Amino acid sequence: PVVLAERTIQIVVEANIDLDPAAVEIKRVLKDVFLTQCKLVPVAFEPVNDTQFREVTRAKLFVEGYIRKNIEYATDDCNGSLQYRTANVQFAGFADLTEEDFLTPPLIAAGSSNRSQFINPKNGDLPRLDKYFFENTVFYNEQPYCELIRADFFELDFSP
Repeated sequence: PVVLAERTIQIVVEANIDLDPAAVEIKRVLKDVFLTQCKLVPVAFEPVNDTQFREVTRAKLFVEGYIRKNIEYATDDCNGSLQYRTANVQFAGFADLTEEDFLTPPLIAAGSSNRSQFINPKNGDLPRLDKYFFENTVFYNEQPYCELIRADFFELDFSP
């Protein structure tokens, strides 16, 4: 694998998580991030001279996933036992990647398609509509994949 880019994405997430029984004090919230989908979509290219390749100069990076929150909290009950609640908070976002963001610019091989027509000898110089010669070239490019290296959380947890 080749690292194409390393990018920081800020995603704003808001979630209401019901706590039953109700919390009087939130003791601790542990979080983990899980990516469920990550796609790099090229939107601008430059041809690579004398090849079938195009260099990606701009792209959009789409990410989706969830934050698994493990909440430890105290209730109004006097017995002192702590309550626990686990919730998955969905998120989605994207980032624009420019030429400067790429450590290694992605290369995409471009396919081609050609069609040749034939003259109909019965109707003079009119083209035949029932006979064509087709030529197609298809290149199968690898889809880039993503991995999460780090997640920073800046949040406000409170009980109403």
